[in-house]
Amino acid sequence: MLEAYEKELDKNSVSEEEQTPKWQKTTLKEILGKKEDSDLFGEIMAREGDLELSKRMASGELTEDDISELDNHRLDFLNTMQEVKVAKESITNDVVTAYTDHNPELKKIVGLVGIDAYRDMVKEELARLAIRNPDQFDPFYGAVKDKNEFKSGIYKDLDEEITKMCADRGIKPESYLKAMAIEDPEERAKALKSAVKEKWGNWKKAANFLTGGSWASRRAELMGSKKEELDLTTEAMKLHRSNIGEFLASLTSDIEIRSAVAKELIGDKKEKVPVDGFKESKGQMQTEEQQQEDWEDFKLMTPLPEGKDWSELNTAEQDLIRDSFIEAKKEEQAQKKGLGFWGAIFSLFSIESLTINKANLK
Repeated sequence: MLEAYEKELDKNSVSEEEQTPKWQKTTLKEILGKKEDSDLFGEIMAREGDLELSKRMASGELTEDDISELDNHRLDFLNTMQEVKVAKESITNDVVTAYTDHNPELKKIVGLVGIDAYRDMVKEELARLAIRNPDQFDPFYGAVKDKNEFKSGIYKDLDEEITKMCADRGIKPESYLKAMAIEDPEERAKALKSAVKEKWGNWKKAANFLTGGSWASRRAELMGSKKEELDLTTEAMKLHRSNIGEFLASLTSDIEIRSAVAKELIGDKKEKVPVDGFKESKGQMQTEEQQQEDWEDFKLMTPLPEGKDWSELNTAEQDLIRDSFIEAKKEEQAQKKGLGFWGAIFSLFSIESLTINKANLK
């Protein structure tokens, strides 16, 4: 019981701002344990030029500075993934549709594959793009944040105010907004009067008749005073959506998007299989025993000077054959396609280890 009390005290001693969000508690081990996350984490290391750190991870030998650097990369990865999650929610059909007519290139792609397909393509590639090209993603995420803050603030307040005003006056919100959208002031005033009287009972109709119609006019005038505020708020939201639309249009030149468009056109809708991550790549790296077996096979296939066996070769002659074996291994690795970041790192580490320890090839 007292342990639970102690935990509650600890919670209260830390301000809400200081508390670590749940999504930020994911460990690097958990990230590396998932294929797609592991590959994306590798993309961050590639972007930052941390090739040597990556190789030290492959070797299992980290320095003290490496620990801090890896934790920085972990937080960078988690923050980016959280931003991507928020940004994806703003990539809707409405946004794509609204911007299509303003951008010829986007209109062409939507014409080829449709709005749904293009929306899904962008969402699928968003995480990789956010990591590879933060200069392109960051302004987009900024636009998303601005739109969300506006929507949860001014936009929401006005929406609730209009809803309450219509409810208090017994007016259908749809009728009110339809009337307010009319630009001609006189026609709008007439439509508002009709909207005001739409749900009136007999006694309200009688009261309005006795006042010479001024009751309906006053109510219509009061509700019509929101026209400028409605227009400004609506235009502001359109501008926010337009900023997001600009990003969607900019992706028409992205090679991954073009590739996705081509696959969509030929009906190749196979689920994208993530490349091997850290764990899988490490598991596929050759052991010393396997390398030794390959070395023995290579020696058997390599012609030696007539009348000599391996033990009779001098050091220079032996090194020449060892170097040929290492070059053959490099070529073998170069022929492998779709390795991903970690596959390439472990391949490189394997070759470097072989080169450093080539004297062990007997």
